[in-house]
Amino acid sequence: MLVNNLLLLNQIPDVDADRSVGRDNFMIAWSPAKSAWVFLGFGVLTYLVIIIGVLVGSLPLTALLGLLTAGFTIQIFNSVSGYQGNIEELVPQLGKNVLVTLVTPFLVFIGIMVDIAL
Repeated sequence: MLVNNLLLLNQIPDVDADRSVGRDNFMIAWSPAKSAWVFLGFGVLTYLVIIIGVLVGSLPLTALLGLLTAGFTIQIFNSVSGYQGNIEELVPQLGKNVLVTLVTPFLVFIGIMVDIAL
């Protein structure tokens, strides 16, 4: 889900080029503002999987460290949903999205390792 979100938002800078060669992707079909809701949905599902994993005992309680990136996901959603075509304003959000994609599973991993160590 995180990689899907990474690929989804990385389509934004390429919309004009993709459209000019006849490509049809989600960003072209729906617009960045509407696609932001898809991004948020996959983000929420990511955090729900972590929570459900803890609730059913598949993950230790310390795996909830993965939820620490949720605030960044909300920031990214807010920026993308209000996107007005200025790529320079969007680039920091794309960078945050990369961090969320990499850091969230790493934090879950750290949580699992802490649980094993205790």
